Amino acid sequence: LNLQLSNIMLDDKFNPIYINFDTAKIYGDKLEESDITINEYSPPEFFSEKLKYNEFKIDIFHLGIMLFMLYFGRRPFSILLNDNFMYEAIKNGKISDYWYFYSFKYGLEVSNDFKNLFINLTSYCPNDRYSIKNILNSDWMKEITKIFDEKSEKLNQLENKVYNKLEKINRMKKYSNKKFYNI
Repeated sequence: LNLQLSNIMLDDKFNPIYINFDTAKIYGDKLEESDITINEYSPPEFFSEKLKYNEFKIDIFHLGIMLFMLYFGRRPFSILLNDNFMYEAIKNGKISDYWYFYSFKYGLEVSNDFKNLFINLTSYCPNDRYSIKNILNSDWMKEITKIFDEKSEKLNQLENKVYNKLEKINRMKKYSNKKFYNI
């Protein structure tokens, strides 16, 4: 699908809309080289003949990159090349090196739940990447969902208070208008 943040729009209710359908062409289970767009979202399969192409697992990798960018406001690595330290750390399973370097370089603390989710979304081996069910059941996603639900409940309560106050103001206006006309 070529999932990336620039290919996702939000409608008026903040539902995501995918807007780039013309870039991916699949021929059986083979990906034609001319159809590959190499960028910061490119998974390791694009650089290795040993790794089997799986469209779903590539999309999971893309989700990991997008989640990281939304969380931190920057890419996890500039491009997946073997000479990129950040990519190599993940590729070689040196996850603690990656997070140590990232925290040191940018001064950011990262929760273990987020680290675990990101690593499982962007695993070098496509078969090791999470499924949608794994993502939804991850500790980080459960925590985010809980926070979102709490904030939504507070927003609903606030919305109800505002609505009730507006109703009260409208009743007062109606009453004052009636009284005004009776004079």
